[in-house]
Amino acid sequence: NEMKNSDDKIQIINYLSRLTSAKFSGSKQSELSISLALEKLIYSFQNKKPIIFVFGFGGYKNYNSPSFPEVDFAELFHMKYMTEFLWPIIKTYKYGVKFEYEDEEISIQFNNVPQETTNRYTKSFKLLLDYFQKKIFEQNNIKLNYELVIARDMYKEEDLYSRMDSYKNQMTEVFYNLSEEEKSVWLKR
Repeated sequence: NEMKNSDDKIQIINYLSRLTSAKFSGSKQSELSISLALEKLIYSFQNKKPIIFVFGFGGYKNYNSPSFPEVDFAELFHMKYMTEFLWPIIKTYKYGVKFEYEDEEISIQFNNVPQETTNRYTKSFKLLLDYFQKKIFEQNNIKLNYELVIARDMYKEEDLYSRMDSYKNQMTEVFYNLSEEEKSVWLKR
């Protein structure tokens, strides 16, 4: 499908510019990342769907944190920063914006964090999302969707761990075929 609306094309370019800026992403984006972002934007425009921003994170609070095991200002400030940075997209994209916080706590046992504390974190994070969403609406009359997506609800643990084991060999081979610079980026990540 070809984009025919020139206003949409301009908007997509403006959005892509914002999303690939180092201020948003923290570093220069690869051609593949830029291409994927462009594809997602075009898809959203053509299908009149919300633009979904996914933020993957551990889904628990480190036990050294004073707020352990619940959320604190770090999560609030992240939501505030992302909302402010993406505000030009939020207020101009007519099909809406959705923020998904993808909780990867399914692998929590590798970090020796009890499930009980993870559950407390999840509960407090959901309360914060609801509060923040409500405040955005009250102050700006814009409905944003902030959602917590929990990996544990999407996978059977045994299936996931089995897939991880089979994928490990494939990714190890890919890693060893990278340049030294690319290896360094992977290891840093």
